[in-house]
Amino acid sequence: MFAHNTSVDNHAFQSFFAVGDCLGHLCRFPLDTLLQHLPVLTSALSSRADDTVNCSLPNDPQLASLPTNTGPSPAPQWDSLAPSALPQQFYSNVPFAIAQEWQNKVWHYQVSLHSAQESRCLHEHLAQDCLTSIPEQEKVQLQHWVYFASSLDQLKQQLTWQPLTQEQRQLQRIHHLYDWLQLRVQQASLIEQLLILPLTDLPFGEGLNRNVATSLARVSKLSLPNRDRLPALNYALVRNGRLQEGYGLHPNHLGLLTAALQDKSDQEETFLVLDQTQCLKLLQQLEGYCQR
Repeated sequence: MFAHNTSVDNHAFQSFFAVGDCLGHLCRFPLDTLLQHLPVLTSALSSRADDTVNCSLPNDPQLASLPTNTGPSPAPQWDSLAPSALPQQFYSNVPFAIAQEWQNKVWHYQVSLHSAQESRCLHEHLAQDCLTSIPEQEKVQLQHWVYFASSLDQLKQQLTWQPLTQEQRQLQRIHHLYDWLQLRVQQASLIEQLLILPLTDLPFGEGLNRNVATSLARVSKLSLPNRDRLPALNYALVRNGRLQEGYGLHPNHLGLLTAALQDKSDQEETFLVLDQTQCLKLLQQLEGYCQR
């Protein structure tokens, strides 16, 4: 485990950068290659394998079928460590994401807990390539990629890593939820005290192929420093003008909402619906921790 920021050695990283794809301010590299060139990162990850598994969703079929690394590579064993949890364990000065891809489509992704604004380009890019549904057939040749929201020149000069303590991870998640809710409130349309906006990402940097209900339920499981608990997040998903699923919203409001959304031009788009009053209360509750 290392205590301070670790700058990337350009010489040691030369072959790593050579295997990446970069376009403008977005770069991606094979995750195994990253771990091979950052052995100190691998060591820290391996030492936190048990903690990482505890941070993962229980009974998650995505995690159960991750490939196991049996070669001589210094990368950790994927059967004891979920790669998607890496962004939760480390902070970098450059927003990054870990994506699990199948047949050149994103099956799942996890974005580091920067502000919602900083991570927006990663969410938008990965969401566009997400599978619209998760096939039940066996998935072979799964690939893991690390994406950076930066140009290659900036990565070579500025990329640093810092392992997060448990307390730091807790505060990071609080800040990220605060930023996520704040952006929802600012960008959403408002109908009958309901916030309506396209479903582009989920709290805590989670990708769209997470089960939405499970992801949003994690809001109520967020541990606050004073041991308070947040309420479960009321929400609904509307697609093609029809209610797909939801929790806690008033049925009368949802009836007016689905009628209004039928006039939207892109009928294939999925809309996330939140309770404005609840979101404002949550922001007020979290604000104190974010200003410390």
